[in-house]
Amino acid sequence: MKKFTSLTLGSALILAAADASAQTHNGMETTIVTATRTEQSIADSLAPVTVFERADIERIQPVDLQELLSRAVGVTFVRNGGRGANTSLFLRGNQSNHTLVLIDGVRIGSATLGSPSLTNLPPELIERVEIVRGSRSSLYGSEAIGGVINIITRKYHDTDGVKPLLQLGIGTQGSSKVLAAVSGGNKQSQFNLSALQENTDGVDNTEGKSGVHGDKDGFEQTAYNLTLSHKINERASLFALYQTSSSESDYDNNCYGTGFVKYSCSPYSNSEVSVANVRGEFQLLQNWLLTLS
Repeated sequence: MKKFTSLTLGSALILAAADASAQTHNGMETTIVTATRTEQSIADSLAPVTVFERADIERIQPVDLQELLSRAVGVTFVRNGGRGANTSLFLRGNQSNHTLVLIDGVRIGSATLGSPSLTNLPPELIERVEIVRGSRSSLYGSEAIGGVINIITRKYHDTDGVKPLLQLGIGTQGSSKVLAAVSGGNKQSQFNLSALQENTDGVDNTEGKSGVHGDKDGFEQTAYNLTLSHKINERASLFALYQTSSSESDYDNNCYGTGFVKYSCSPYSNSEVSVANVRGEFQLLQNWLLTLS
């Protein structure tokens, strides 16, 4: 089975929330743009929202995006197997295809399932997640009957030369994870290139030991993220994003033979999510920002 998302070119959100400050005791407020497509504080938002900042993700240390989203109120899941298996998200009890999922303001979906592949978005490449519960169809269309989830990727941008980043992790069941990134630039141009590789032998997804059951069901994932930004002048800026993630997930299935022929099988599924976007922002007047995406 092969799942692909379509390449979407549409109006992107103004990603001001990527630089928003988390709410602290000194009076700083958390802002959100997904609820109304304009920047506002959570206190001023009429819609019920949940925001996960990068600090929250590092504190929770989720294995995948599903584990992170399950911490939010009104979010439930049904997953058909272990990591990498088909996952359906239900927001406030609505159907799984009634929740719109965005990556940096770009819609994602699946050509085979009809719903986005959430298992292919590693938390290590996520800077912020905004969850808006309740119908947003007037702003986003029929896909947002249950709500909207906007995932903002990490940029690692810096304006002082070039800086590398390397993170390594190992664990039980043959688990390993490597994250490498390089970013930098100056006041006019910035870039980031990051790559993640994860492998695990996994555990058996079923309790039965007959047939092919009793084997380990592994999971492999490879993800890349590239972002570019260039400030032409005080009134014009250009942005580019490319993010792709692919995974292979083993699962259990009954394989039958005859009395004379015995064979084993190791069924698995492949999944891939790719997003590309080019955006220009032009400040035509003091209160008029034109965004072309």
